[in-house]
Amino acid sequence: MLTISLIRNESFYTTTELKSCTNMFILCDPEDGLYEDITLDEFDPETQTKKEELKKAKQEEMLNELEFKNLNLEQREVCRVRRKLLQYLYRLKTYECILGGVHAAAERFNEKFFQKFRSENIVETAVNYAR
Repeated sequence: MLTISLIRNESFYTTTELKSCTNMFILCDPEDGLYEDITLDEFDPETQTKKEELKKAKQEEMLNELEFKNLNLEQREVCRVRRKLLQYLYRLKTYECILGGVHAAAERFNEKFFQKFRSENIVETAVNYAR
């Protein structure tokens, strides 16, 4: 059994286990068993830094075990779809910020503009807004 991280986003992190015999994805907790050996004070900044370092090291370890060329078609499709969904989520959050926050975005949302905005190249869009 191989545990991998499909895509890491600032606010979303999914860890998935791949069973080579059944080719199934099984969702699991990314922090499962990560902090068993240490006691963490959630209000201590040093502890939070250590927690982030452990999390990053675990993620790197899982990514090093993964070889995308060995994934079957279904597994690649799940990775592709998740990447696209995270991209749309990122664009939606960006659009909300442009409109003035979550509450203001609910009133000012323009569906046609967002459909165009979410499909454009993000670098080109940033350059256009900078002008």
